[in-house]
Amino acid sequence: MSKTNNNYFLLLGNLAIDITSYTDLYSFSLNKEDHSAEITTTVGGCIFNIAVGLRVNNIPCSIFSLYANDQLGQLLINDLKSKDIDTKNMAPLLPKNNQTVLLVKKDGNKIMFSDRAKLPEINKIIDHYFENEIKNIRNIHLSPNFWNKIIIHKLCKKNSDLLISADLHLHYGIDSIDDDLLPYLEILFFSGAGRTNSKELVRRAMKQGAKIVICTLGDKGAILGIKETEKYYHFPAIKQDKEIVNTIGAGDIFAATFLSFYYQGNDIREAMLKAHIQAGKRCISKEFNLYNKQTLDEQYNKISKNYFDIVTNLS
Repeated sequence: MSKTNNNYFLLLGNLAIDITSYTDLYSFSLNKEDHSAEITTTVGGCIFNIAVGLRVNNIPCSIFSLYANDQLGQLLINDLKSKDIDTKNMAPLLPKNNQTVLLVKKDGNKIMFSDRAKLPEINKIIDHYFENEIKNIRNIHLSPNFWNKIIIHKLCKKNSDLLISADLHLHYGIDSIDDDLLPYLEILFFSGAGRTNSKELVRRAMKQGAKIVICTLGDKGAILGIKETEKYYHFPAIKQDKEIVNTIGAGDIFAATFLSFYYQGNDIREAMLKAHIQAGKRCISKEFNLYNKQTLDEQYNKISKNYFDIVTNLS
């Protein structure tokens, strides 16, 4: 398992617009010039959460995603900038497809930002906005979808030194990763909460080539699989002394924290525990009120005295 001193991360994936207030979501019109009276939005999505989790640990990163060059697209860009997230690698769609597509989730009141993934122009966008920007980048993290799988396949053919991590979600499963992409992955995260075959999924992903596989299990902790040693471990979650109020993004914060410390050369057990501590902090905060690096270290020093005694070898 290789590591690098280059801590800069490029993040590839879709972003989302989280709706915080609106009049009538289903009659929302893209054709109106002024949306401000209808809708209040904030940026969201897995890649954004990962960026937040990296930055709190002082790890520099930049998001590469696609956006429509319309008013909602500008809202997204402005919101990223206001949160001090690097947008230099954000790529606007070509002019003929410059309108945001809204995919409304009835249960979550969330508008997903369209990547227009299957447009024939996707390769032109990638070539124009992306390939020249990544020559000196070693670390890439992605939430896999159609367009960034194309990017990863292209890059890996050119640069075998890339360290690639990816995160999946329960309803997609590891089948959403192409079999020929798994060997490129240094680290794979996925959610196994509610599943009875979590260890088998970890084993399968490792057999297909992923070097490190981490299956998060919600309040049950996480399973870590290491291909090099063919070992599996269960790391319990950290019991919280406050009420759980918001678990959204906890898995992303777990992944970002693990990446932050593992790629700085820390022991994998330390990275796992710090990831648990920070994910737990996310769950007891309504917003992304995370530990800063110093406080996280203090929490680690306190909890680690007894924690590793309860880590279980599942091999």
